[in-house]
Amino acid sequence: MKYPAHNARLRREQAFTLVEMIGVLAIIAILASLLIPRVFQAIGDSKISNSASTCNSIKAAVNEYYGRYGLIAGPKGAALTFSSGIAEDWDLTTLVAEGFAEKPFTVRIGNGLLGSVAGGSRLRVVDISSNTTNTLPSDLTKGAYNLDGASTTNDISGSMVVEAVIEAVDAKDAEDFNDRIDGAILGSTNVNAADLSGRVKYTTPVSGKTSVRVYIAHR
Repeated sequence: MKYPAHNARLRREQAFTLVEMIGVLAIIAILASLLIPRVFQAIGDSKISNSASTCNSIKAAVNEYYGRYGLIAGPKGAALTFSSGIAEDWDLTTLVAEGFAEKPFTVRIGNGLLGSVAGGSRLRVVDISSNTTNTLPSDLTKGAYNLDGASTTNDISGSMVVEAVIEAVDAKDAEDFNDRIDGAILGSTNVNAADLSGRVKYTTPVSGKTSVRVYIAHR
């Protein structure tokens, strides 16, 4: 069956030409190149904000615990068991068990694992009563923190420090998280270097990953 000539002409006028198709694809590519980085930036910002908020929430739980018992200890104020001066998984064994926190400490940066056995995020108590020097170690040991950034000395004194541990954090996430918690003055200046100043400290990244410690409280 043959179609009238005017119908064929109408179909040709309504169809896209190759030039028009290329133009549409070019516009889509330009829009994608502009929007996709913004989407990933928004996702990254949300991840950092959520992690900072989690740290603030767990700090409130620690303060509530201390307000009830007047010390940093185990469930119902019982003595903690330390191994090499550290009581791991304090969030799970004490804060969650006592109802001060709804769930163990977990953030959206790092390896996504939970607890010391898995090598994941957790809260721990470090016995600092044996810290006889005010020198800040060039690593993450002994619960030492240079909180004010004014010198290279340890600002923590007392007997116990509560810190959060976040493992296998992307170097850029560690830097952004550090900047969010510590601000512009104490924030990181080099994504590829260690940062030991402020509430957030981390080691020199290896293969783009680093281990992060966050000061929560000390007594």
